[in-house]
Amino acid sequence: MSGFRFSLEKVRHLRQAEEESRARTVADRRREADGARAEEAQLESARDQSLAQVRSVHGAGGAVGHLQNLEYVLERLDEHIQVVRSRRREAEEDLVQSIDEYTDALRRRQAIEKLRERRLALWKRQQQRLEQAATDEVALTRHQRGAVGGES
Repeated sequence: MSGFRFSLEKVRHLRQAEEESRARTVADRRREADGARAEEAQLESARDQSLAQVRSVHGAGGAVGHLQNLEYVLERLDEHIQVVRSRRREAEEDLVQSIDEYTDALRRRQAIEKLRERRLALWKRQQQRLEQAATDEVALTRHQRGAVGGES
């Protein structure tokens, strides 16, 4: 009696490896998106502080040159925020796409796992039938020997 052998075992391993690879990609994309969000928040905080400084200097009647310098800094921050915001959006889109790819890989692996489980259950039932047939054969042989021995 041989052990269970799943003919698609290599495919199962490949799908499992693909799923694990996709999971690592999701983790990487999530870190990238989190980093982009944090950078955007940090820049927006710096912009808010600079804006408060402009208001303070303007309200206190500060020098025109100082105000112009602060406004220039604000403009550069706004531009940089737009670039970072764009990167964040791309990172979030990449994250969504990698999650979709991971979900597809997970489903493909689960499908092959289900097929394996069904085939294993079928194999076990067949083994039980074979064992039952062998047990029945032994019992029948013993019964026949007993019947032949009892006739003499």
